Amino acid sequence: MVSCYKRQSLCLLKRHHHRSLLTRHLSTAETPLTSKIAIVGTGPSAFYTAHSLLRSQPNLQLTFFEKLPTPFGLSRYGVAPDHSEVKSCESILVELSQNRNVQIYTNVEIGKDISVKELKQNFHSIVFAYGTSEEVRLRVEGEEQGHSKGVILTSREFVDWYNGNPLWDSNKAVDLSTVKDVTIIGNGNVAMDIARLLLCPVEQLAGTDIMDRAVGGLRTSAVERVNIVARRGILQSAFATKELRELIQLEQHGVKFESVEGQDLGSIAGIVKKADRVIKRKVETIVNALRPLSERKLKYQVSEKFDKFWNLQYLKSPTAFQFNEKNQIQVEFTTNAIQLDSPMKVVPTETKQYHTTDLVITSLGYKSQPLPDFPVNNISFNDKTGTITTNGKYQILNSETNEPLEGLYATGWLTKESKGAILNQVGSGMALAEIIVSDLQKGQMLRRSDEHNSESLDLNKLTTWKDWVKLDTFEKQLGQDMGKLRVKLQDLQTMKQVQDADSELELDQLKKNITQRSN
Repeated sequence: MVSCYKRQSLCLLKRHHHRSLLTRHLSTAETPLTSKIAIVGTGPSAFYTAHSLLRSQPNLQLTFFEKLPTPFGLSRYGVAPDHSEVKSCESILVELSQNRNVQIYTNVEIGKDISVKELKQNFHSIVFAYGTSEEVRLRVEGEEQGHSKGVILTSREFVDWYNGNPLWDSNKAVDLSTVKDVTIIGNGNVAMDIARLLLCPVEQLAGTDIMDRAVGGLRTSAVERVNIVARRGILQSAFATKELRELIQLEQHGVKFESVEGQDLGSIAGIVKKADRVIKRKVETIVNALRPLSERKLKYQVSEKFDKFWNLQYLKSPTAFQFNEKNQIQVEFTTNAIQLDSPMKVVPTETKQYHTTDLVITSLGYKSQPLPDFPVNNISFNDKTGTITTNGKYQILNSETNEPLEGLYATGWLTKESKGAILNQVGSGMALAEIIVSDLQKGQMLRRSDEHNSESLDLNKLTTWKDWVKLDTFEKQLGQDMGKLRVKLQDLQTMKQVQDADSELELDQLKKNITQRSN
């Protein structure tokens, strides 16, 4: 059965395909393009771009390079384990892997194993789509101390804990056995995912691809309340309505949405009426959830007893953290006020609020890191925002001249300060593909098609898609044995052992070893 999410994705791609056919029909360039394009990264922004490129020009030759032994990027390591319908986008890359004009190499780091210069010498265009690797920090008093104590975590640390990113720091193990009150700073979709996983019945997660350590940690969790705190107001809520509804619907399982704090819902009723459809739907969903049960039309049975609670808090910014002898955190908040001449902006006031909590998780967004040889290739990178600098049309700017660099492009969270859902990457991929094709048709590329390259890349020793398929099959078989969708391997050495195994006997022994460790 095709998921609703996948149907949306395919619908957008088909719409673009029809438009591309029309564009090609009207184009004066009759000769099909056979240019070579390198794509750094294998996440949604990368494979949606590739899909659109081949829809437009089927003879293009695409080569993916992935740093990790596993593909799919954000989909594999960012999407919540109970959101399998979102992960269905991975079928796009699987489909691409069957195309004879597509090569996918994993476990290869651009800037280290292969330089950007080498890519420029061997490809007509390069698309950087390698996503983010760091989290945004608050930079306030006590934050670093809280991290060292293990009572302040970033959303990346928490997500990597339950999603099994190989780059997860094992020193950041999560112990929820004495944690009753959790405060999440930020209210984007990642924050809502974390809140939902902390509050939902563990049985809903056990059969997914969540890490076993996370299932164990959630089973022993003492969490009773989750506070979701945002700097701005309700109208600027960063979460999607879908994520909001999923949290509200936990009332079926004894989890109560108890309040909205910091902003009076009645006072913004007039503004909400004039707001766009997305904002209006969010606010209406919140208002409806807080109504008496007798006034709500529900398709499910609400629990008669509640033992867990969550709330939304607005117009508060954490300004300091202090710690007591019980290792609890006293969070100092500055109250913000909405700017009268600009309802979308807030300004700090002199009012302070304090809240004692057991665990703080900051969810403020992610940042990318430049590749080591960006400077020598004049690739402009903004260290403050953690993004590649483009001209707004995906074309990377020269760090010296501020002009577009011919044949170099960037897309995804690498360019947008970690904003946008996976489905948004469909449109971005379409737009970027059209720009690349147009540039190639105009001869705007890294090297001319008739140039002879004496320094061609030797890709024969690299890990290929076939190696991933072997790993994928192993994970699914292991999951089947343990009653799960799959068991994600996190240890890089174990991944290599699976890929290097020459017989079923070796693979069976590896399965036994992993099962024993899990028990």
